[in-house]
Amino acid sequence: MKKQMGLYLAVAGASMVGAGSSVGEVLVQYDAANNSVTSMAPVVESSAVSGDDMVAGSGLGAQSGSTWNFRDWDTASNSFAAAVAADDFWRWGFDVTAAVTIDLTTMDIRLDRSGTGPDDFEIQVSVNGGPATTVLTHDYADSGSGVNFLGVDLSSITGLTQGDSVVFTLAAFNSESTAGTFDLENITFPGGNDGIVVNGTVIPEPATLVLLGLGGLAMLRRRPVSL
Repeated sequence: MKKQMGLYLAVAGASMVGAGSSVGEVLVQYDAANNSVTSMAPVVESSAVSGDDMVAGSGLGAQSGSTWNFRDWDTASNSFAAAVAADDFWRWGFDVTAAVTIDLTTMDIRLDRSGTGPDDFEIQVSVNGGPATTVLTHDYADSGSGVNFLGVDLSSITGLTQGDSVVFTLAAFNSESTAGTFDLENITFPGGNDGIVVNGTVIPEPATLVLLGLGGLAMLRRRPVSL
């Protein structure tokens, strides 16, 4: 009986460990292949979150083509704050909907400018409407080409729980012409749908782990144990 109980406990412990953190899980992902629209839903969502639609500010005009592409970037804007004030921004994010704890890890994104589009951009992130933190800035130095930004560090955002919301804001500025464009492209080409990928570690709450462990015990009790 002692050996049997020891086996029960061992299985319960294994169940709890195995059901622990999901490292590097995609929390929310957006496809850049959306054109002539100002709002798009995520193409991938973790079961732990509800992804927000990605939206463009009212100051921008959708550019027809093969990507999430916009013109009418205010030529007078020379900072993140000025671009946001001119409604020249994109926003996306998610709400935590499950009984878990989430630690963000990284974000991958690919961004492109035309020769006269915004030369600079900045991405900030806010949790529950609190103070925003800058997570990425870039100066294209007048180069009109797409750039992959992989493994953008989000590790300062930890301990998210059910009911928390995370919002990313990208603002682009120092545009040479309102006819110049700035767009989101898929990192994987051809055939990808990974314009933006937000990754994190999802950890079930302790009560969930205990239930999983008890489930393992129940399974053992239903079958004889060889001693």
